[in-house]
Amino acid sequence: MLEDEVVNCPFCNNELHVKVFRRDKSVTYITNNDCQNCHSSSNKIEKKLNSVGKKWGIKFEKSYIKTDPRG
Repeated sequence: MLEDEVVNCPFCNNELHVKVFRRDKSVTYITNNDCQNCHSSSNKIEKKLNSVGKKWGIKFEKSYIKTDPRG
């Protein structure tokens, strides 16, 4: 389901209106408007927002499991 949300431009911190698609724990940003402040294209902004989300993504269940060092 698409939701309307206001986020900051990753290049100049200007507010942008984007659509957000949330599925389980993943988030995908969709934007159709260029930034009025820094004149970045919508494709460039969308790629940056989505790459930031994956870079700082969630931790998987395996990272929380502690193994017993004794075997």
